Amino acid sequence: MNQGTKRTLLLVMGLFILGMILPVTQAATIKGMVYDVSLEPLSNTVVEIDTQPKQRVVSQNGTYTFTIPAGTFRIKAYTAKGVTILKAEEKITVKEDEGTYVFDLFLFPTFEDEDELLAGTEFEMNEELINGERTYLTWIISGVIFILFIIVLMVFYMLMKKQAGKIKTESGVKNRQTKEGETQKVKEEKEVKAEKSAEGSEEREYTGDDSLQKIVTFMKQQDGRTTQKELRKQFPFSEAKMSLLIADLEQQKKIKKIKKGRGNILILVQKEQKKE
Repeated sequence: MNQGTKRTLLLVMGLFILGMILPVTQAATIKGMVYDVSLEPLSNTVVEIDTQPKQRVVSQNGTYTFTIPAGTFRIKAYTAKGVTILKAEEKITVKEDEGTYVFDLFLFPTFEDEDELLAGTEFEMNEELINGERTYLTWIISGVIFILFIIVLMVFYMLMKKQAGKIKTESGVKNRQTKEGETQKVKEEKEVKAEKSAEGSEEREYTGDDSLQKIVTFMKQQDGRTTQKELRKQFPFSEAKMSLLIADLEQQKKIKKIKKGRGNILILVQKEQKKE
C-alpha cells in the first residue's frame, strides 16, 4: 500500500468518526420532575419521548433526563396510584441542538376504567330496555282486556239494576243506594289510612342514617369510587329509594355524582377518605 492510499484511508476513517461524534455533541438535554395533582413527586413513573429511536425511563424518585436533537416531540408519563391511573402527555419543541431545558410533568387521573365499566354495562342496559318494552306491551294488552271486562260488567250491572227497579219499590232502592254509599265511604277511608301508613313507614325507613352510612362504608371499600348501578346490586333498595339516598349524600356533601353516558359515577369526597 503506497503513501497516497494510506492518507486517503485515514481521511475516510476520520470523517466517519467525526460523523458519529457530531450527533452526540450537538444534542440538547431535557430534564424535569413528575408531579401529581397535589404537587407531590411521583415515584415508579414511566416517562417516554418519541425520538428516533424512542427513549423510555422508569423514574424511581420523580426525576427524568433525556438527550434529544432539535425538533418537536411528544413526551408521555404514566403511573398507577392505587386503582387510579395517572397520565400526562405534552408537546415540546427544541429549536437548538444544545443546551439544557427543564420541563416538569403534571399527571392527572384518567377515567378510562370508568369508561370501560360503563361500556360493559351498556349492553346490559340495552337488554333491560328490550325486556322493559316487552313488559310494557304486555301491560298495555292486559289493561285493554281488563277495561273491556269492566265495561261488560258495568253494562250487565246496569241492565240488572234497571230490571230490579221495576220490581222493587222506590223506598227499597233508596235504602240500598244509601247502604252502598256508606260502605264505599268506609272503604275509601280505610284505603286512605293504609296509604298514609305506608308512606309514613317508607319515610321512616328512608330517614335512617344506617342506610347512608352503609353506602359510605361500601364506597370506602371501593377506593372511594363506584357507580349507581353497582350500589343497586349491593343494596336491596328500590331505584326511587336509592336515588333519594344518593341525593341526601350529595346534599350532605359526602359524595359527588358525575354523569357519564347513561350511568352515574359516584365519588366519595376527600374528607371522607381521610377519616378511614
